[in-house]
Amino acid sequence: CGNETIKHVKSVKYLGLQIDNDLSGKSIVNEIIKKANSRLNFLYRCREMLNFESRKTLCSALIQCHFDYSCSSWYPGIGKGLQDKLQVMQNKIIRFILNLDNRAHIGNKELAKTGFLKVPGRVKQLKLGHVIKIRNKTSPYYMSANFQNLNESEDRIVTRSKVSNFYKPRVCTNTFVYSAINDWNNLPIKIKEIKNENTFKDKLKKYLFSEAEKDDMNPFIYY
Repeated sequence: CGNETIKHVKSVKYLGLQIDNDLSGKSIVNEIIKKANSRLNFLYRCREMLNFESRKTLCSALIQCHFDYSCSSWYPGIGKGLQDKLQVMQNKIIRFILNLDNRAHIGNKELAKTGFLKVPGRVKQLKLGHVIKIRNKTSPYYMSANFQNLNESEDRIVTRSKVSNFYKPRVCTNTFVYSAINDWNNLPIKIKEIKNENTFKDKLKKYLFSEAEKDDMNPFIYY
């Protein structure tokens, strides 16, 4: 291309993420798990000197940040197997924070003690954090370009329950735009009507925890 030779590679590092040539997300997940295991092994060697708060703070600072980085863009597109790998890794982190046996069950009760949401819940929390900024027009323009309120269309009649919803564009369901809009539209109206970003994030986290508890009580979910 011009004077540059383009090499064929299976993955390339871009903005800190290892992107596969098939966009499967496998390299991203493997890199996260590799870093998480390395840091967790280091923390286990120091655990005699750490209390609960120290373990939680260090795990958030050294490990959770790798789960969070750009997850809104790549997590919706990865397969169930890779999602399970991330959840297994998070369970290891929770066991370390709570000082549990390596075979102890990790459910929402244990997650609530640490203040952590399961990986899908955490991703949803971060995506909706972007959406509230888009709605309040405090985000960069390139993020808000595909977000259109239903009531902004002159030929569209909406009820009060949908006035805060966004129009779903005809794009791939694995993209940030579609999945974020879908998650936003499914929120209770009392949360969508909150204007203050900090209040919204606080109410959202409580709502996601309550929804996770309902899933735990569902008799049709098996572990």
